[in-house]
Amino acid sequence: MEPKQTVTSLKSVPLFQDLEEKELRALLAISKTRSYPKDNVLFLQNDPGDSFYLILSGEVKIAILGSDGREYILSFLKSGDFFGEMSLFDSEPRSASVVTTAASSFLVIQRDAFLNHITQAPSMLTKFLSTFSKRLRKTDAQLGDLALLNVHARVVKTLLMLAQASETPTGSGQRIISKRLTHQDLASMVGTTRETVTRILNELKAQGHIVNDGRKMIIHKSLHQYFDTLADSLL
Repeated sequence: MEPKQTVTSLKSVPLFQDLEEKELRALLAISKTRSYPKDNVLFLQNDPGDSFYLILSGEVKIAILGSDGREYILSFLKSGDFFGEMSLFDSEPRSASVVTTAASSFLVIQRDAFLNHITQAPSMLTKFLSTFSKRLRKTDAQLGDLALLNVHARVVKTLLMLAQASETPTGSGQRIISKRLTHQDLASMVGTTRETVTRILNELKAQGHIVNDGRKMIIHKSLHQYFDTLADSLL
């Protein structure tokens, strides 16, 4: 990727959108570009952490290993997303594992280079911390869902979350989940078994809330109302 293209790409990322072009170029000067094939383990939970990754292209899976030995998928991140931000500020081990789910390229910033840089440009730190706090709030919400919602509601909310991050095909309120997730992927995201996810998805199809279209899933507007009904019943 050419430098100008990289600057433009960075500017489109929420983490960097408030930075001026000279600040973006300064970041590029302390960064490296890395590319990896599909199914490549970037790092494992509890590995030493000393770098931040911005996804330039491709997709990764963020997962943790539970006390029961099962994998729990926290999220799938794509171009424009980032991870490893905590390692810019501390030397603690990685809090999750990251694996590429497609051939991917990254902009990588090492902690020492970043800390040296922000001492010369402290205003950049405020912009970073604001975005990082939003990420923490999202994680807190996910943990709250695991504690408060039953498995049926968690599956529905996860589908809505995936649909929100995807495209809107029509003006009817429908959304498409274009990424093909296995039932095991969904099970790992909500903390249940594959068989339970299969049963719930079949129920949602029978009720007309979702429709499979090849490798895609169409989410109807009715699923929002259905989730509200589920959530209200748990109050």
